[in-house]
Amino acid sequence: MRVIECAYPFDTKKYKVEIAHPQGDFAHERSPVTKYATDFLLPLGAEVLAAREGDVIFAKSDSDEHYTTKEAIGRGWNLGEMLMMVPKITNRVCVKYDEIYFEYVHLGKDKVVVNVGDEVNKGDLIGYVGMSGFTDLSHLHFNAARKIGIDWKSIPVKFK
Repeated sequence: MRVIECAYPFDTKKYKVEIAHPQGDFAHERSPVTKYATDFLLPLGAEVLAAREGDVIFAKSDSDEHYTTKEAIGRGWNLGEMLMMVPKITNRVCVKYDEIYFEYVHLGKDKVVVNVGDEVNKGDLIGYVGMSGFTDLSHLHFNAARKIGIDWKSIPVKFK
C-alpha cells in the first residue's frame, strides 16, 4: 500500500509529538475507515495546520458537545448509537488532495477558520483543537482516506 507523505498537522516546534492509542470500541485498527488514523495529544486551543495542500470539502464547528467514554456508558449508549451521534456533535474539517481525503477531528466550537470551497496550502491554519464528539482527552484525530466505491479506507501516512 502506498504511504502518503505530509507535514505534521501542528507546529512541532511549539508542541511535542505525542500520540495516543485508543483502546476498546474506538481502537483505530478495528475499522478500515480509521485503521491508520493518528491521535495527536495536543492542548486545547492548539493550532491545527494543513498537512497537505487541497480543497476544503467539509467544515463543521457549531458543536459544544463532548462526552467521555465513561459518560457515554453512564447514559446507556451503545456503540451504534454513539457512532450515529458522531457527525452531529464532532467539529471537523475535511480537505481533499487529488483522491485523498484528510480529516482533522475534535476541533473547538467556532474554532474552524476555513470554509467549504477554500483552498489551503501545507501549513495554513485550519482551526484549533477543542473538545467535541467522543473524547476522553484533548487531542487532534488525523486521518487520511480514499473512497473505494461507496466505502472509505484509511491509508498510512508518513509525517515529516
